[in-house]
Amino acid sequence: MSKILITICCCFCLGAWAQGTDARVQSVARDPTWLGLLQVHDGVRAGAADFYVSPEGQTPAQELAQSLAAVQDPAKSAAFACRFPARYWFITHRFGLPGGKEQLRRCERLTTAIEIDRIEGLSLVLVGSYLSNPASSFGHTLLRLHQTSAQGIERDLSFNYGAVIPQNENVVAYIAKGVFGWYAAAFSDQEPFVHDITYNHLENRDSWSYAIEHDEDDRLLIALHLWEMAGAKFTYYFFSRNCAWQMANALRLTLAEPSGPAPSVPWWTLPVDVVHGLQDQAKVRAVSHTASHQRQLNAALERLNPIDAVRFMELIQSGAAVDAQRDSTALINAVVDYYTWRNASNALEADEERRLAGLREQAVLARLQLPPEARPLVPEPQPSPADGNKPIKFSLGYQDRPTASWSVYSQGPLDPHALGVGHIRALVFEVSRPTQGWQLEAFTFLDIERIQSSDAFELNGFSPSWRIRWDMFREDGLKPRAKGSLGWSHVRDRWSATAYADLTVVPGQTRVDPVLSLLHRGARTQSQVEISGEGRRSASLQYQWTKTYFLGASYQKHRQGSVGVSVGAYW
Repeated sequence: MSKILITICCCFCLGAWAQGTDARVQSVARDPTWLGLLQVHDGVRAGAADFYVSPEGQTPAQELAQSLAAVQDPAKSAAFACRFPARYWFITHRFGLPGGKEQLRRCERLTTAIEIDRIEGLSLVLVGSYLSNPASSFGHTLLRLHQTSAQGIERDLSFNYGAVIPQNENVVAYIAKGVFGWYAAAFSDQEPFVHDITYNHLENRDSWSYAIEHDEDDRLLIALHLWEMAGAKFTYYFFSRNCAWQMANALRLTLAEPSGPAPSVPWWTLPVDVVHGLQDQAKVRAVSHTASHQRQLNAALERLNPIDAVRFMELIQSGAAVDAQRDSTALINAVVDYYTWRNASNALEADEERRLAGLREQAVLARLQLPPEARPLVPEPQPSPADGNKPIKFSLGYQDRPTASWSVYSQGPLDPHALGVGHIRALVFEVSRPTQGWQLEAFTFLDIERIQSSDAFELNGFSPSWRIRWDMFREDGLKPRAKGSLGWSHVRDRWSATAYADLTVVPGQTRVDPVLSLLHRGARTQSQVEISGEGRRSASLQYQWTKTYFLGASYQKHRQGSVGVSVGAYW
């Protein structure tokens, strides 16, 4: 009888334990961190089949149940930990299971990349806009892992995410496929200098590094997740599941119990949005700026005295070698920077490329014969793009009638942004209310302008300012309009003046108009005056009374003049 009672009790306890475990699995499977590790958002699995344990179509709870079974199976635990270390680390924490770091330290491939016990920090790297590539017009984001080996050697690792694009893909196909999710994408991990060379050196883009607050266990979770993502394939969307979304998703991972629902995939995520989100949560400890090589060269040239400036031009125009006995340290530094800039890829295939590399090498050897500088050259740090306005902009106003404007992304001529190259605006809706009901007055799909500052040494030759707009206006019958402009700019302090030749194409009409644009960017005010050969005159002023809220005033004249006022906000 006693044996029967013991058996019944054991069965009852096992059943209760199984029910409790099943309930716990259902609860943890809804955890935003678990969904983030699986790349499951809005109920959709974004990864390829080999990124999961359970068959295609299984729920996060089924994936968790099978993963938990693998962790608890002595025959499968080691293989699971070494293939999915982030999920293993998460499961052992949430379910109070043994193993943890001890098991992860036995994973040979993992420990060649990740220092399990010596991850000292995480940084988000925001790379400035690159207008030669549509995908990088709004910038780019990377995650950098700061770690040291047992011997005290720095072993930082940089993680990148991007679409896998065929060679020679044309721009139209590139944009269309990126928007509709017709590209696969993947993570990659490399030493930081590789990305620094690519972005700061080859593409001449400034970058900013944001040191992020995370506790030790969460840093390890994020590092393990990035490592297990490397090489896996995902669906890429230009506006939503892009590099910024993936970096934000990784930074949300935590071993703490969930405090809110899992995030949905937004319609768009921009690189600067990730930084603003971290700032709003007070997660950014420090910000550092890395200058592009173009900026380093400009800083080196600014240090030349008039005699050295003349000598510099003689050297680069004649192709003569520098003289360590005659030339100053500042001059030789500028020559080294110049030839590095001219042959950024360090290519040696062509005679000209070999000549440039040889002149740079000779200048470096000459520089090594001189003593170190007492005051090394450090380009002036540039303000972070996140110090400017947040990208979404809304305003209400009156100009002959009530008006409203809403922008998905606005870092335009009147916005207090920190781009420094001009402006970018995208998806701008402008509506008005003439008598009854609101009507669309204008829609701007994309408006990009790059203002080229003058080059004192004329190293760039003639490098024009330019702008591109794709939009439509009610005045033209809401017909699509494309406008391309080339011009010349003069930039001085906070002022810029540009003379453009505008080529405008609308259905049934093509015209060319001269345009003069004058822009001033102050600490709290931005203003622009533009005069066009087609009879248009405009003047706009925006005053920031806080970083979020602004007041605006404008004057427009085409067939008749009108004055308007507005109030708005950024978020």
